Amino acid sequence: MNAAELRRLFQRLAGNAAPAEGTFAALEVPGSGGHMAFLSATGTPGLLLSTSGDGPRPPRIRLSGLDAMFGVPCAVSVAGGVPEERRMTVLSCTAGADVRPLFAEFGGTFLRLVGPLPTMEQASLAVARFAALLSSLTRPSRQSVTGLIGELMVLLLAADPATAIACWRRSAGDKFDFVAPDARVECKAASPGLRIHSFSWEQCNPPVGPALVASLFVEATGGGTTVRELLDRIEARLSAVPEAAVKLRETVASTMGAALPETLDATFDEATCRASLRWFDLRHVPAIRGDLPSGVGSVRFSSDLTLVAPVAPALAHTGLQGLLPVAH
Repeated sequence: MNAAELRRLFQRLAGNAAPAEGTFAALEVPGSGGHMAFLSATGTPGLLLSTSGDGPRPPRIRLSGLDAMFGVPCAVSVAGGVPEERRMTVLSCTAGADVRPLFAEFGGTFLRLVGPLPTMEQASLAVARFAALLSSLTRPSRQSVTGLIGELMVLLLAADPATAIACWRRSAGDKFDFVAPDARVECKAASPGLRIHSFSWEQCNPPVGPALVASLFVEATGGGTTVRELLDRIEARLSAVPEAAVKLRETVASTMGAALPETLDATFDEATCRASLRWFDLRHVPAIRGDLPSGVGSVRFSSDLTLVAPVAPALAHTGLQGLLPVAH
């Protein structure tokens, strides 16, 4: 189950007659082990989880954007059939109208993390992460769309995106985008033309070990690849690693915040972006080197890489080996 499939289920439900008050109009989510997507009588999207009875029933969770009740009886009309009484865990989206369309973007990933027939405790832990993800959409954006596309393209082209995502930053304020104990990689994206990027003093004075910058050109274009499509394609390569798929969605949501809805619809020239990828040694980037004067910190500067020689990404046998581009 991915975001695209769950979006289609909600679209089908929206085309049906509204259910009676107190009844959930639902469709089974294929391959989920009995979980369902539903729309309430007021059109609110949600998920019905089929949970095991093992362990104590968690208390109701009411967090920003999400309301969860565990193991409660509810009347469910599946695919327009006669309502049946079932005991389910009910997740209702309580976010504003601008955020509700994103429920499907994250719901499919969430269901993969939960898995079939989770215990009450497992469902409760997953719900808390889901709620935190929705809550992040109320915060300001922390990065440009161009920068995000650059990072996502590097992940799409990576030989092992799951291990790469495990090393991906948690915050847009981290010093490097990808960090392992023995290697570091920073992604930089710019409009086509000169390879001029902004760097920090820390990035250009890295610790021992390979330290690279992946530089790309990102050109906005009508009719190009959308960020939504880019995310779906990365997630399709993470079918065996649901934890990586969840971190992918969490990192994108926390990075773009309230700007995520419009970000998902942003389009770019994928062919140009692919062809423009070059790798550079951070130690060769024109930069301020050596110790900073006492009392000086947070130094940033722009560097032109046009005349800097690209290098082969020397990441083999490091913790960032998964970032190596797929050989074509």
